[in-house]
Amino acid sequence: MASAIAAGGVKKKLGVKICEDKAPEDDDILVVDFAEARKELKTPWIIIGRYNSKRIFNTAGLFTRMRQVWQLHGGIEEKGIGEKKFLLVLEREGDYNHILKGGPWLYMNDAFLVAKYDGISSPMEVPINLMPIWVRVLDLPITMMTKKWGETIGEKYLGHVREVGKDNRGHVWAAFLRIRVEHNVDVPIKRWIPIAGKEGSKPRRFDVKYEGAPHFCFFCGIFGHNDRSCLLPEEEKLVRYCEEQRASPFRYVEHRSYYVPAEDKKIKRSLHFSPTSSGWKLTPESDNLGAMVLGNQLYGDQEGEDRMGGRRSLCQNQYKKCWQLL
Repeated sequence: MASAIAAGGVKKKLGVKICEDKAPEDDDILVVDFAEARKELKTPWIIIGRYNSKRIFNTAGLFTRMRQVWQLHGGIEEKGIGEKKFLLVLEREGDYNHILKGGPWLYMNDAFLVAKYDGISSPMEVPINLMPIWVRVLDLPITMMTKKWGETIGEKYLGHVREVGKDNRGHVWAAFLRIRVEHNVDVPIKRWIPIAGKEGSKPRRFDVKYEGAPHFCFFCGIFGHNDRSCLLPEEEKLVRYCEEQRASPFRYVEHRSYYVPAEDKKIKRSLHFSPTSSGWKLTPESDNLGAMVLGNQLYGDQEGEDRMGGRRSLCQNQYKKCWQLL
């Protein structure tokens, strides 16, 4: 009932007038030093999460999957606080940053949203409606494939920009422009970006795709439900969005080829077998061969062995096969 009280007056709730004038309870105010209170926490790395879905789910299954996806290096404790919200207490700062900066985190193709918690605000009052996600803008002119234009397009149409994608050489331009934004899950996704030239050319539509996107409704374009559970009036349920607006997570693959010139071989490394009166014998073609056969004796040339390196064992195997023929 207290949540129905409006600031500065009287509000009707369920037919009952509720007065919010100063009450006796307000005379005795508890003053808290929240900075000191935070020091008593066993860890400052606290996150508030919310499962953005209309479906029924199992909490244990949700966090089993999240642990697999997050691959944490330290421990984590989770506690439900109602309305599909959870407090997550982590042991390590690295895990804390990884969860907040990564995503979108999906369970059964719906998003698990996360937000920082300062330990001072009421957990239920912390807004949890932003989802970091990579967005592709397709077929842009090469003159717009820059960090500056990525930030401009993102801030104007897609949400607060975290990053503009680059390859491992620092280039922004590619088959599409990638922009990592904080998408508000309470508003529809974009189907395209309309762009026109300053000289008055006809506006063009540049298609948009969302990488690793959760479920979204084909009628309203909002994440967290599908067309079967859409709340739009029946007369407004028209297909405006499609599956093609979802893209797989992107990975940069750089194709390189190298030309390695052949080594100038000054030493001939070929063996010749010639018949003699006493049978087949191995004879060296060059003085630089690592070992040679004279009569029935095997002599090693140390200087030749040093030059031959790793081919010594190969030569010895050939000699053994040769002696078997004698």
